[in-house]
Amino acid sequence: MQEYDDWNELKQDIHLNQGRNSFGQQEVWWCNFGVNIGYEIYGKSKLFTRPVLIIKKYSNNFFLGLPMSTQYKNNKYYYPLEVDGRQVYGLVSQIRSFDSKRLLKRFAYVYDEEFSEVTKYIADGIFPRD
Repeated sequence: MQEYDDWNELKQDIHLNQGRNSFGQQEVWWCNFGVNIGYEIYGKSKLFTRPVLIIKKYSNNFFLGLPMSTQYKNNKYYYPLEVDGRQVYGLVSQIRSFDSKRLLKRFAYVYDEEFSEVTKYIADGIFPRD
């Protein structure tokens, strides 16, 4: 339960104090994910962070993000990407919307061809045509 208390304090600080970051599609950022419930993806470290690929920028304050992990599980909801010279996996089943206040630091960029492939994979996985 202490982890939830720590996250709640940090979340309040983020909400009240953290400014907005300028961001764009195809960028990879460290993002405050927090502590979530059950099988929902959560952040690591005392800042509860993990990388997120910005899939769609809805406004200067809101975006659709693909959480990332360095650990692989053998299922169709883990999409392999190379980010900043490292093999990572986009967690397609955990895609969600975020407020830009959660963004901490941009550290990589996914180039056009690979970004096009991952967005097509996401669209086909979420909205299959069969």
